Formats: sequence, C-alpha cells, structure tokens
Amino acid sequence: MIRSIYPLAFFLILISSSCKTGASISSPSNENTINELSSNGTVSAFIMSHFKRYTSEDQHKTFQVKPVRELYRATKLITLIDSLQLKNWYKQDVDSDGLTDLLVYGFYGGTSPILILGSSTNNYTLLDLKRGKRGVEYLPVIERQDGKYLIRNYETT
Repeated sequence: MIRSIYPLAFFLILISSSCKTGASISSPSNENTINELSSNGTVSAFIMSHFKRYTSEDQHKTFQVKPVRELYRATKLITLIDSLQLKNWYKQDVDSDGLTDLLVYGFYGGTSPILILGSSTNNYTLLDLKRGKRGVEYLPVIERQDGKYLIRNYETT
C-alpha cells in the first residue's frame, strides 16, 4: 500500500526559519550555484564538491544520480513513478526563502533521495530523505499546494 505523508513540510518550515544564515519548476529571485546546474554530471559534481562524505575512490561509496525508475524498480512505488514521470533531479524553492533548492534521486549504498537547501553563500544544508522506518521506501515529490511548493513524501507499507 502507498501512503502520502507530509513529514517534511513542518521540518522545512523549521529549517527555513533557523538556517537563514547558514529541470527547474520556477525561477526564484536570488541567485545561488544550484541555478547553474543543468545535467546529471553537473549535479553529481556539485554534490561531491560540497559534501565530501559522498566522495570516494570506491564507486559504491560515491553518490550517483540515477533514474528514479531504476532506484525504485522493486517497490510498490513504480506505478506512481510512472504516472508522475519523475526526473532524476529538480530545482525548486521548497522552503520559501527565495533561493533555489535541489531534490535529487540517487544511490549511495542504497536508494538515497536528498534535498539540498539553497544558499547565497555556498553554505548548503543537505537533508537525507531516506531516513525513516526500517523496511519502508520513501519517495519525496515536489508538489504545489496553496501557491507554495512543498515535498510530499510517499511511502510503501
């Protein structure tokens, strides 16, 4: 069974209020490096240059941008993925701070969807969106609700 949950909406509101110092859907007004990303290669290079824990000589210990369908092929979420025609990554201001954020579907020792919150000072915050109950797959999707973007997290149970 697939359920839709919103654990990130509240969390992102808290992050955006406390971290102000610290295929694009729309164009936020402020500039940051995320705006310049245009391919799987530039997204991967960006992640590895800003988050060293995702870099290694061993390919299995390096974050890899992968097609969503490939990452979730053995789950009940595949029908949802097909219906939404999800891409490998999205640029969108999801925390309403005026800076472009980055949602990436990737592989890092397993399926690893991540959200990187935009920064005008190149001091980015990474949120690992795979954390949750053991044995449950999470699929974060950017959606628009009441004029704002948020992340809906689908899960298999």
